[in-house]
Amino acid sequence: MTSATKVTSGPAAVASSWASRKVTTDPPRYTPHLEWSLEVALSSTQEFRTAVFVQHGEEYWWGLGADGAGTLAQLSIKFLPHNWQWSDDVQVNLEGQRFTVHDPLLKADPRKVVSVIIPAQVSIGELIPIAELREHDLSLLIMAIALVYTEARRLNRWRMLPQLASGLPEPIRGLGSGRQTGHYRP
Repeated sequence: MTSATKVTSGPAAVASSWASRKVTTDPPRYTPHLEWSLEVALSSTQEFRTAVFVQHGEEYWWGLGADGAGTLAQLSIKFLPHNWQWSDDVQVNLEGQRFTVHDPLLKADPRKVVSVIIPAQVSIGELIPIAELREHDLSLLIMAIALVYTEARRLNRWRMLPQLASGLPEPIRGLGSGRQTGHYRP
């Protein structure tokens, strides 16, 4: 899918860093282990809202950011083992958009499995690839949408202006639907 949209409206900057925290589910019986996250900071000189996307093959899961508009957004991609002792299933969680994969290497240390693929130049209104798990055909993307291209709704919800969203590629047109999350399957 092309990343350019009719809502591209200026430059942005993206930075990322790995973070970990030591956890255990039942101390002292279970061995403490690290849970990892890729912390992402998105900034621009203009106000924007964020949308997040998990792509698996041709399917997309998307969600609109719950935080208000601003010139800076902090996002997190968490890699959460389901059960450290008994399973190699890991939940990949990008701001509430979740996908589970079976991968002992990802469970042990995602830094060795996850490819951070942030482009050098990014723009407001474009899909921005952040990371991918090639072995699982899984991509994690974000989009900053200029505040002027969104409309506030009740209960702190928002959507992209429907007339603009209708011009987006089909997998992400739901940004103008009024739903806060969605799934596209061809």
